[in-house]
Formats: sequence, structure tokens, C-alpha cells
Amino acid sequence: RQTVTNKASVVGANNVANISIVALPDGSIRGAVSYDVSAALSAKAGDDNSLSLVVDPALVDAYNTKNGTTYTAVAAADVTLSGELKTTKGSKSTSAVTVSMANPAKLTSIFSMIAVRLDATGKGDYEVDATKNAKYILITKVVPNIEAGATSIDGTPISDMTGWVYNVEGQESGQVGGFSSDAMFNGNNGEMGWYSSVEGLRLVTVNMAKVQHIIGLRLGMILGNANYATLKLYNIQTSVDGKTWTSQADTESVAIGAPAGGWQYVKFIKPVDCRYVRMQYNNAAGSSSNGWIGCCEFNAIAPKN
Repeated sequence: RQTVTNKASVVGANNVANISIVALPDGSIRGAVSYDVSAALSAKAGDDNSLSLVVDPALVDAYNTKNGTTYTAVAAADVTLSGELKTTKGSKSTSAVTVSMANPAKLTSIFSMIAVRLDATGKGDYEVDATKNAKYILITKVVPNIEAGATSIDGTPISDMTGWVYNVEGQESGQVGGFSSDAMFNGNNGEMGWYSSVEGLRLVTVNMAKVQHIIGLRLGMILGNANYATLKLYNIQTSVDGKTWTSQADTESVAIGAPAGGWQYVKFIKPVDCRYVRMQYNNAAGSSSNGWIGCCEFNAIAPKN
């Protein structure tokens, strides 16, 4: 029998895990909600025993309050645990328990959470580390909302862009040249804009000053020249607060349509309410043209009605 208390803690950075699933138009779900949780022990186990894992929706409220988020708690009845966390004499870790949902279609929110915690009640000399006792499994339900390859949008560009801010990472490292936030909203789609011939991803984030109701984006190319057209954009996301982001595509990359009238378009299937838009450009074969990425103008398009 152990003579000292053996503390158990959940394994994993920040005790947070992320899962994405895709809600398809026919109501079915692509992807699974499944995650393995295990615990580490502060000392070698003195016996073969087990610790319990408990689904605790109350932890979701505490997480939301602390982090300013709005995750919806998954009911304990909708969560399946594969068993208990087994300890083996002489080991400093437990076996894993699979936390899963048999029917992810029950998720009604875009952002949901399964919160589980360790329980060592009645388990001899084992005790739970109160600072590392929970695992927060964050579930994002992606609803595809981009028409790949669109060459036009039936809408009206928002003309009042007062206070809008365009940011592209890399301008301070020399990976991006020609950048000016104000110039991205001046109506001229024949300018140089920002540009880069360095390989790799660049993250663009646009703050539209307030929540806008939009049906898509209109993007100007370097010099308005189709030789510098963007072929794919990556991780297109929107947000109302800059904290919680919604993916607008069900795939990492989205094919961008051929230039039309000096513009390229990102067309949403359904209008989106957002203040922030972010996306990645990738200077790589199949994503960029002639070894260059960039943009000279950004417009957000409002629906006509």
C-alpha cells in the first residue's frame, strides 16, 4: 500500500483539446467527436487501481466566465466514456479513457464543449491535483458557407469603411512589402498593394470597425493584374468579437475563381454577421500565380435585400 498521497493530473497542454466536425447540407455529420483522456501521477502507482472520469457540464459555465466565451455544454447523457483510468503498479501514468458522442448530430450550436474531470473518491491514497483536474474538449461544428470558384457576387460593396483596419503578418519581418492599411480601402484596384515572393503562409485580418451583414468579399490583385491572381485561400474565418472564430469553409483551402473585371471574389452561400474577417494566402504551387501573393484592395459585399 502507498504511504504518501499520489496526485493525479490530466495530461495535455492547457487541459484543452479541439475537435472540428462538418455539418453537411443533408443533415449528416462528417467527422467524429472522440478524444482520449489520460492522467499522470506524481509518484509511481503502489497498486493496480482506477480513477474515475466524470462528465461535468458545470465546468463549461466556469470556463466561459473565465475566458469570455460562449460554448454550449454537451449534456452528460449524450457523452460516452469507455471506462475508467486504470493505474498499474509501478507506473506513473494511467490508461486512457475515450470520451465520445455516439450522435454528434445532437450538437445544436456551432461551438460546444464536453468538460470532464478526474475523481479519486474512494481510491485509496490517490488524490486529484485541483489545478489540473479537468479536460475541456472544444467542438466546432463547421457549416460549409463558401461557393468555391465564384466569379461574381450579387450585392453591394459597403462604401463607408471608416475605421477599418487591414493587417497582414510579415510586413515587419520583410516577408511582405508595399503594405498600407489605408490603401486597402481607397477604391483603387490597380495599385501595387501588399505583395510577397517569399514562400509560405501570410495571415490577413480585417477589422471592419463594427458588425457588418455581408454576403462575401471582393479582393483586388497586385496591380489589378491577373498574372498575380490568387488560386486558393486558406482558413477563411469570421468573428463578431475577434475572440471566437467561425470557419466559413469545410476544408482548409478554398478555390478562388478566375479574375473578373479586375476582381476576385469570396462568395458566402448565406449572409454572415461579422466584424472581423481573416484568411491565409499561401505562396506555393497551386495556390499562387507566378511565385507571388498579395492584394491591393479589400471590399466587403452587403446583400442587395
